[in-house]
Amino acid sequence: MSSPAVAPHVLYVDDNEIMREVWPLLLAPMGFDVVTADSGRRALHLARLRQPDVIVTDMMMPEMSGIDLFHALRLERSLSVVPVLFMTSGTFPFDRPQKECWLSKSISPEQLATKIRSLLA
Repeated sequence: MSSPAVAPHVLYVDDNEIMREVWPLLLAPMGFDVVTADSGRRALHLARLRQPDVIVTDMMMPEMSGIDLFHALRLERSLSVVPVLFMTSGTFPFDRPQKECWLSKSISPEQLATKIRSLLA
């Protein structure tokens, strides 16, 4: 008898409260365990505590941008390999890290779920 699959743990980071409420509701039925953070600093703290499988972060946030969060994660041994997906409603910067991991905020829940699963494969 096989054990039930463990839901991938996703840390969703956005300073927009509505986005933090909506995305977990959309991703949970697709098999993801989603926890949210309202800032890069809070996300870094939660990542240390919860060791997520994937981090999905907004780019533009006060105090610590998505790129600042990415660089802070890469400095920590236990978090340096966690895949990071960047979501933005703006344009993608030319010198962005992880060029394949940038998504428009207009992405559908199915597309985001597919991208998350591809990073975990």
